[in-house]
Amino acid sequence: MIGTAALSGLMLTASLVPPHAVSAEAPLLVTTSDGIINCPGGGTYTIEAGVITGNTGCTGEVSLSSGATSMSTGAFSNSAVTSVTIPSSITTIPASAFSGSALTSVTIPEGVLTIGGNAFLETQLTSVVIPDSVTSLGFYAFSRSQLTSVTIGSGITEIPYGAFLASPLTSVTIPEGVLTIEGFAFTGTRLTTVVIPNSVTSLQDSAFSYSQLTSATIGSGVTVIPQGIFAGNSALS
Repeated sequence: MIGTAALSGLMLTASLVPPHAVSAEAPLLVTTSDGIINCPGGGTYTIEAGVITGNTGCTGEVSLSSGATSMSTGAFSNSAVTSVTIPSSITTIPASAFSGSALTSVTIPEGVLTIGGNAFLETQLTSVVIPDSVTSLGFYAFSRSQLTSVTIGSGITEIPYGAFLASPLTSVTIPEGVLTIEGFAFTGTRLTTVVIPNSVTSLQDSAFSYSQLTSATIGSGVTVIPQGIFAGNSALS
């Protein structure tokens, strides 16, 4: 039989364990909507009433808690997070969410509706799949990243200003349904060929300038080709 003193000691020990501290050994099991969560490589991130408010030295491959419903602006900006899995409970990736971070991989689930401006600016991402559920993409969303390929979902109707600016993008498929490609969207990429679908009715100045295009197919929806849209593409035929 365990004595009263021993039981008292066990209760005291248990009371010292933070109720929402989650072991880094099982990041996929995190479901809390309130607390401080350990990151696998060290550091933590904080959730308050379902909102991921920020991080302190969060490092490594992180699966965000399924108890999270939103994120604060810049929640993981300039962090050492290298990979992140975003739960389907989050519908908006806010502005500057991962900007300047060490991120090389991201899983964006169906159900995300919005990717904010600068969300993945200056990250180390090399490829990304934007799911069909995303209907809004912010300016400079993937600018100055390391993207070489991107899959754009069917929900996107506007590729915004500077979205992929100065990334080493070599491959992109612009889906039918896109109506507008804004200025500098693909400026400074390494695209060698592009097909602009018939659904596009508005092209803005410098959208594909100073890339490496050798061929471009413009769909029937475009009636005005703005000045400078292909500036700096000397090999374009």
